[in-house]
Amino acid sequence: LADMLKTDENVNKEPPHLSHYREVPSDVTTAYDLIQQGAQMIHGTATKYTLVGKIDETEQKKLGADLLSGCELMASATLALLQDSSGCSRAVRRSAQRATLAIILTVIQLAAAFSDHTALEENIGAQKTGAVWETCDKILNRLVPQGNRNAIRRDIFTWTRETNDSMEEFQVMIDRGSNDDGAIGEELDDLFGEEDDQYSEHELPIAKAALGILKCSRGTMKLTLEACEALGTKHAETHEQVILDQLLTVISNAKAVGEGVTDLGSLMYPPILPNNGDLESQTQKQVEAIITLLDIV
Repeated sequence: LADMLKTDENVNKEPPHLSHYREVPSDVTTAYDLIQQGAQMIHGTATKYTLVGKIDETEQKKLGADLLSGCELMASATLALLQDSSGCSRAVRRSAQRATLAIILTVIQLAAAFSDHTALEENIGAQKTGAVWETCDKILNRLVPQGNRNAIRRDIFTWTRETNDSMEEFQVMIDRGSNDDGAIGEELDDLFGEEDDQYSEHELPIAKAALGILKCSRGTMKLTLEACEALGTKHAETHEQVILDQLLTVISNAKAVGEGVTDLGSLMYPPILPNNGDLESQTQKQVEAIITLLDIV
């Protein structure tokens, strides 16, 4: 089951068409209900499995079968969400796959601890059980976004947060000035760290320009969120498929901008001269992604 969820190529793909945005269709709701039931079954069984395992291996195997049933239930429901016919976005697919896979992996680790008897050492068994509980709680407490709108918004907020983090980090470095500022630079080095954490006089304008691209990227995330909400409202009124197709196009291109921030940020650390060809290439790629998204919106 774990290998199936890890290798399913649909996890990272957008569907040909979305089937919903604000309203969640019954088949998708049923899949979420089954994932919830599986998580409940695993959460309730894990404690019994651990306690009984210290006393009676035969009875423990019966409980192990219940753990397996819970995993199978969740994996089957998740597999249904991964199909194009579900009309679920990449955001839905990834969030469901990650949550289910995390539970299955912790169950495997729990069973393995009893298989090699390490679970009986100190409190290893309890720790493995706690890990199962923690992964189940994410589903039981409804921390996994359900439906296209919630999952897509979660992705946009994640990209925005990561962009903000990158902007803050590089703004601090730029505010320190260049390492060619003589005594001031040395004083800042003593205060903040090594000289390698500062840009040179020639690198500083490049870093400022790249930071400007990050700021533009953040702006497109806000625009994307507003565009999706506007399209979602329009679809609720008209139920026209073309609107969902437009929404899918917006999201697919927003992904290129959001994930491009990480690639750009990784190349902005000093020193960026003289080998700044990669930064130049990634900057151009990010600018093209931003312009494409703006044109679509």
